[in-house]
Amino acid sequence: MQSMTGFARCDGADSFAHWVMEAKSVNAKGLDVRVRAPYGYDGVELALRKTAKKTLTRGTVQVSINLKSIDQAGEARINHDVLNGYLAAYKGFEDQAAKPSFDGLLRLPGVLQSGEDEADDIITARIASMERDAAALIAALHKARDEEGAALAVILTGQLSDVTGLVNKARAFVSDTPDILKARLERGLEAIGARAGEFDEGRLHQEVAMLIVKADVTEELDRLDGHIAAAQELLNSDQPIGRKFDFLMQEFNREANTLCSKAVDQKLTAIGLDLKTLIDQMKEQIQNVE
Repeated sequence: MQSMTGFARCDGADSFAHWVMEAKSVNAKGLDVRVRAPYGYDGVELALRKTAKKTLTRGTVQVSINLKSIDQAGEARINHDVLNGYLAAYKGFEDQAAKPSFDGLLRLPGVLQSGEDEADDIITARIASMERDAAALIAALHKARDEEGAALAVILTGQLSDVTGLVNKARAFVSDTPDILKARLERGLEAIGARAGEFDEGRLHQEVAMLIVKADVTEELDRLDGHIAAAQELLNSDQPIGRKFDFLMQEFNREANTLCSKAVDQKLTAIGLDLKTLIDQMKEQIQNVE
């Protein structure tokens, strides 16, 4: 089982530049890959998107690539033509936008470069190296999500075990339902000034039987047992299970609601409420499952 949350980082360098790639993943209904790459490195962005779509199925993945160009002495080089172009574009907007800072200008695409003498083959080799790093980054993110998923599986397994305990506890009260309903009916008859013995015994048993049918929660408990088995099967699966698990929790919640509405005893009601609380806790965890 894999989580949709995770973080990964990798860096690389050549003789003229150093780069850092970071990927952060959070939960989402589908897969949304967002890449912020330096100007002129569209190939790296494309490689990241392709690798992510092959490896991941759900989650919002945000990737940032920071590239710092340096000369042999380790100093940053500025492309003055590009910088002057940005400054020229700013003219006429002084009253509409704040004056750009030097740090902000350096972050604009194409301003920082490794030098005017940087050959095309150097750029090509760098892009190829960054594409390999992109694949390593997604692999590291996948591993991080696996580790998060393993931790989630432990939590969900424990919660599912608690659900099983509550269902078994509720089943132990089912056999007491007829006696509880009969006693309740007799108290009701006494409350209106009559005694149960003055009524036809067969009619009394018939009324109790009808109440038992309405209050019977055996079917709900059986369905909960089936949902527990389905949840255990999902936890053992090596495929993405988030959507299926989310739908299954809706079924869990439906049976828990019915259990509460049919409960004829305060203890059974308390079990149903505990069950609903536990199901809500599981649903919160499952929101992060791929």
